Amino acid sequence: MINLDDFTELEDGSIFKIESQPLMSYEKDYDVQMDISFEMNLDQKVIARAGYTSLDYISDIGGMQGMLLSFMAWLIAIWNYNMFNDHLVTRLYKIEKVDADKHIFKNYFDRSEFMFARKFSNPRDYIRDMFSCIKCGCCRPDRLDKGFALGRQQLQKETNIIEIIKSRRYFNHALRLLLTK
Repeated sequence: MINLDDFTELEDGSIFKIESQPLMSYEKDYDVQMDISFEMNLDQKVIARAGYTSLDYISDIGGMQGMLLSFMAWLIAIWNYNMFNDHLVTRLYKIEKVDADKHIFKNYFDRSEFMFARKFSNPRDYIRDMFSCIKCGCCRPDRLDKGFALGRQQLQKETNIIEIIKSRRYFNHALRLLLTK
């Protein structure tokens, strides 16, 4: 651990010190055997900090811990951008193979394959969505990116919880009407 006080505090050993004085007679009370007195040195130096360091500025903002936690939360949010939806898309949907029209397959399901997310696709999608107004060649979505976007749109339609609850209620009501005792 680094003690930041060593870098920012001024040290002067003459401010607080213990000095042994010569023994003096104490004539007021006969029951006292030892006495300690604290005296103030009238020639004492006063040290005041006139500078405002960067550590003082950081502590005024909210401290280094708050800044680091906020920065890490931002990085994790970028890293996990669309992670759950992409995982569901890779497990639920398939994309047609590139050469599906050129080959004859034994059954229909051989024409497609499951989608797999690329490395660093979530931060790239985050940047692409944040700066969607910029049109450049490096950000142009390819076939797999378009497939993931379509899969996310389909998931959004299918996972509308309000519609699911309404359909369950409608189904239960229909069962009660149709299947009477």
